[in-house]
Amino acid sequence: MKSLIFAFSLLVALHSFANAADIQRVEDITEYNSGKNAAECDLKNNVIKYEIIGEPLMTDVQLKKVAKEDYNIDVILHGCVVGPREFFDKGYLEAVQAYLIKKYGKDPIVQIDKQLREQKHTEQGAAANP
Repeated sequence: MKSLIFAFSLLVALHSFANAADIQRVEDITEYNSGKNAAECDLKNNVIKYEIIGEPLMTDVQLKKVAKEDYNIDVILHGCVVGPREFFDKGYLEAVQAYLIKKYGKDPIVQIDKQLREQKHTEQGAAANP
């Protein structure tokens, strides 16, 4: 159930971050662009930070480890609370996701999360039916 909640939380976060065109206020657009510019600066320096908002899961430690080892991505988990600079965060994450998709043809974090959830589900099924 928790993995289902995480998947939903991740999809909601990704969906909400994908709607940058819906930003209306000038201040919010400025924050969004600042986040995007900050990400582009970090990416030029080979710093890849991927921030996730959602319920903590048992696979979080593994997700962070695999992302770092396989893709040099620093996953930052914020729990269920959106930060005070929501539009900055949206711009930042959107720029990081675009970079990852361009580089790998996919969002590696989504793929890693899916693999870990499937593995956990398989392990739980095996433990329930020895």
